[in-house]
Amino acid sequence: MHEKALYYCKKGLKIFQENDILARQDFCATCITEAYLGLGDKSSAFDALVFENAIKDSIAEKSSIGALENVKSEFQIRSNAEKDSIAFAYQAQLNQAKIEKQNSRNLFLFIGLGLTLIFSLFILNRFRITRRQKFIIEDQKREVARQHSELKETHKEITDSITYAKRIQKAILPPSDTVANILGQAFALYEPKDVVAGGFYFVTKKNDDIFFAVADCTGHGVPGAMVSVVCNNALNRSVNEFKLLDPAKIRDQTRDLVIEEFQRSNEEVKDGMDIALCKINGRKLNFAGAHNPLWIIRDGQIIEVNGDKQPIGNFHASTPFTNHEMEVISGDIIYLFSDGYCDQFGSESTSAEAIGGMRKGKKLKRKNMRRIFLEAATLPITQQHDFLLKTFKKWMGNYAQLDDVCVMGVKVD
Repeated sequence: MHEKALYYCKKGLKIFQENDILARQDFCATCITEAYLGLGDKSSAFDALVFENAIKDSIAEKSSIGALENVKSEFQIRSNAEKDSIAFAYQAQLNQAKIEKQNSRNLFLFIGLGLTLIFSLFILNRFRITRRQKFIIEDQKREVARQHSELKETHKEITDSITYAKRIQKAILPPSDTVANILGQAFALYEPKDVVAGGFYFVTKKNDDIFFAVADCTGHGVPGAMVSVVCNNALNRSVNEFKLLDPAKIRDQTRDLVIEEFQRSNEEVKDGMDIALCKINGRKLNFAGAHNPLWIIRDGQIIEVNGDKQPIGNFHASTPFTNHEMEVISGDIIYLFSDGYCDQFGSESTSAEAIGGMRKGKKLKRKNMRRIFLEAATLPITQQHDFLLKTFKKWMGNYAQLDDVCVMGVKVD
């Protein structure tokens, strides 16, 4: 605003100087001084003030001279009026010229006042527009704040719901002490991708038969967690309600229950789970798998038993699951796992012994996972959980976790 005032005042001063209008020059000089002060330019304001005082002095001097000239003129007119009519006529013309000059001065004065008025109206209009825009912006800020508050409350409700769902899901998982009491030397590594997970592990005992499993349901997060509840319930019913003891038959019954549960809806649901299920009694081990395999590490070697190439759920070519029977010996380590571990993308920032020659941005894959598990098997069972988790985290680095991770390890006494 001060820059525009300075511009118009300087322009008016130039006009009044060209027409020798000292009074308006004084007004413009005063405005220029105030404009520089408003801009904080004290040096220019001082120069303008000196100029302003010079104009005031000129006005005062000219006023005194003008008064004296008027007296002399009047005296001269009266003295010579009767003597010389020509001089009288000349004086009349001179007075007429002065009147015309004064009219010109008045015209420029009106122009200056008009410019000042226009500038003032412009400033007032800009002030009104700025004020109106300020009100609009304040209203928008209040609306944004209201929407942010609503989103924050909605987020809190969703977060609270998911946190509660996590508690429910955690309640269906056997606690660590239960795993140890039933299986002895064992661990369960459970690392969800999100707050809730689509995978779970299962441990129960019926008479002398001990059942343990690792399951990986379709999806992860909230949808995966919902599927896991259905599948976990079906697995529990197969063992406890239907009292099945054969892992393959348990798999068949679980599949029927899952399909039955999902067929209650009019929507076609193709969700289900992959699972590795074991039953151990003494040295006798029974295994049935849906996609997921069984690993037994013995004398530094991996014995791999693959599951059937079909899921627990609606499948176009479902067949009865295969039951694998084998003998285990003391010192064997049994591993069950989901594919979240080997499918993880990662970097080279992990031990060369465990993951030698791997490239950044690639999946861990089964081949490298074998190296890791063989190294883990050399450690006491109580240290294997932390070793596998630490190695997984190092491999993952700055990459996001791709899927839920679930691993169970059992050492045969």
